[in-house]
Amino acid sequence: MNRPQFTTAIPQRRYQVGEYEAIILGEIETEGPVQYQYILAMIVEGSREPKLYVTLERDQADKDTLRVLGHELDEVLGTSGQWREPLAFTASALSVAMEVLGLTDEVPALLQ
Repeated sequence: MNRPQFTTAIPQRRYQVGEYEAIILGEIETEGPVQYQYILAMIVEGSREPKLYVTLERDQADKDTLRVLGHELDEVLGTSGQWREPLAFTASALSVAMEVLGLTDEVPALLQ
């Protein structure tokens, strides 16, 4: 499975979306060339490994790229500065993840 490569990250928010827990990660540290501003990890309840990721990557030219990663999936969804705000990233990432996983009838519920 394609997945983002990072060493540490701090969970910012968690949502319940059907049988999935959606975790928004921030303050991400990497050792590779790709720097992440945010990562959304979609995990099926009871599993330890995410089924899908949506990432906001920042390159050396300070350009932001939204990408979705999963089993045999690695697709760039766009390049824009619009996702730098946490709530803008969360809304877009949840929408993408829900569409890819067939959860469009679900309503994300913020977990405490």
